[in-house]
This record gives sequence, structure tokens and C-alpha cells, in this order.
Amino acid sequence: MKSLLITGDRSGSGKTSITLAIAALLSEDHVVQPFKVAMDYIDPSYLTGVTGRPCRNLDSFVMDAP
Repeated sequence: MKSLLITGDRSGSGKTSITLAIAALLSEDHVVQPFKVAMDYIDPSYLTGVTGRPCRNLDSFVMDAP
């Protein structure tokens, strides 16, 4: 598997829980690079914790200029 995108139609739909479970399971045998969109301070730290790799933000609005 090269990539996996998990989406939901609203807040509270379980995206974070499902993503964390899948990332943790895949990290046992593979290198998993997590990404996040939008401003969030909790989810990236959880994703970094279960994968051992820093979570990257894909939202250009919150990214620094190159």
C-alpha cells in the first residue's frame, strides 16, 4: 500500500480513532509517514507517537513560507 486517505463528513465521526489504530498496526511492519490537514495540535502528536515519525501538515495556509 502506498497511501491511505481517511475522511469523514463531520467532527466526531471517528476519523482520529480509526487513523490511529490503522497507523499503529501498520507501523509494526512498515514505515508509516502520517500527514494532517488543518490546524490541530493534538492529533499530530498522537500520530507521531504511534508511528515514531513526525506528522506533517499539508495545509498550505498554516505552513511557513519556503
